[in-house]
Amino acid sequence: MGQFAVSAQSLVRALCIGVSFNIAFAWAQTPVTVVEYYNTDLDAYFITGRANEQALLDSAAGFRRTGMNFASVSALAAPSTLSAICRYYISTQAPFVSSHFYGVQSTDCAQIAALKPAGFSDEGFDFATTLPNANRACPANAPNAIRRAYRAAANGKTGNHRYATSQTTIDGMVALGWVDEGVTFCATTAATIGKSSTQVNFENFLLTGGVYNLQFGSATSGNTTTTSYVLTYQTAATTGPVPGNVGAQINSPIVNVARTLPLPNTATLPRDRVLFPLLRNVFASSVDPARFTVRYVGGNVEFDTLTDDGKQATLTTVASAAENYVLTGTFASVPIDIAAIYPALASSGSVNLNAVWRPGAAYQKRLGTRKADTHFIGDCGATTYDDNVTPCPNSAGKTLESWFPLNDSVQGRTWQLSDGVITNVNGVRIWVANIERPTSASPTISYRTYIQAPDGSGIYIGALQRAGTALRTNTATGIASHQIRFNQAAIDSIRAALNF
Repeated sequence: MGQFAVSAQSLVRALCIGVSFNIAFAWAQTPVTVVEYYNTDLDAYFITGRANEQALLDSAAGFRRTGMNFASVSALAAPSTLSAICRYYISTQAPFVSSHFYGVQSTDCAQIAALKPAGFSDEGFDFATTLPNANRACPANAPNAIRRAYRAAANGKTGNHRYATSQTTIDGMVALGWVDEGVTFCATTAATIGKSSTQVNFENFLLTGGVYNLQFGSATSGNTTTTSYVLTYQTAATTGPVPGNVGAQINSPIVNVARTLPLPNTATLPRDRVLFPLLRNVFASSVDPARFTVRYVGGNVEFDTLTDDGKQATLTTVASAAENYVLTGTFASVPIDIAAIYPALASSGSVNLNAVWRPGAAYQKRLGTRKADTHFIGDCGATTYDDNVTPCPNSAGKTLESWFPLNDSVQGRTWQLSDGVITNVNGVRIWVANIERPTSASPTISYRTYIQAPDGSGIYIGALQRAGTALRTNTATGIASHQIRFNQAAIDSIRAALNF
């Protein structure tokens, strides 16, 4: 039946965005521009070649153009060398399947018309286009391949197809769990999406309720561990889109989420201290408020964590995937994505499990990596909270060669010089262990380092996270590779549900 052939299984697999419009469709003549939209409420994509429908969506709440479009012609004016693409709206009783299906006139459309499956409503032909050959290649007169990815219905989201002119965009969808279905259309001209799905999802989340990073603190006394604070770094919604790779600097003040617990002394909150590039140029990431620059590079969202004065980047985190999810129901059914990182939100000892998420509550799930090799440096002697780190005792004047062997109580071993290699980073000699630190010390893969001060002041302790390292978090049941961010409605829900 061709590449769009329909069966009982493939009909469900081929579903697109769940939205329907009761408007009269006025067929336009050639040419036709097929435009892609993103629906922020459904986290789904939709394409249309109908000019009057595009005008409606351009003013509809929750719909935004992604920047992807391609040239086609009206189905009524199409030459025989092109294939007309029909569109069906699908509404059934099964969950998460209210959607759209696009098919080829001679195969899919004819079969659906003959089978008359329940819930299918014929919305006519949307446009006409060139199809790829049997090898999924496009001809010379329509060289722009339009690719397609598919997301199965799950986790409260409808099945959805995503069309893209860029394989990079499709690869980004695959990283989020979608299936690459290859080239489906060919076009004479096409425009690459202005933002990737990761960037669109981040921006929509930011502009519709802000982005909040939640943190729980704990205090241990004897055998008892209690929650000592609950705070969030508030990234307020900006007034417009992030300005591409130039970026926007954002200050994120600390907000107290707990109803009865006070905020801790923010001057003593843990902060990252990065060796960059010389020992006496150590950068401490800001804490109160947190400062960072967010920018779009390629298909990713990059975050440059800044120093307290907001003038220098200390390290860069790359978000290569981001998906948004609506929070509904009670805290008793908190999603596993959240419970893995925040078990307190699924515990009756911390929250009222009968509390209900407020309307509009949502969370974002991200995958993050380090952009470049990042050398963290810490106190080997007295504890400090700024960029004045202290060297290891009795290390003044020592070289790395004379510093070993030494005991590492965190790693639980005695290091020999041969257990690592000495590198030179911008004039600073650094010994890097050849085995990873234990996950109890760092769930994100890192390597113990010892740093020799160029001025002879001593040996400093540190850790190296290599470029491309995935950021991970320790949980009660293992290690999570995702990060969670909340919007304002979700934070308000958590504050109301907390028992402290």
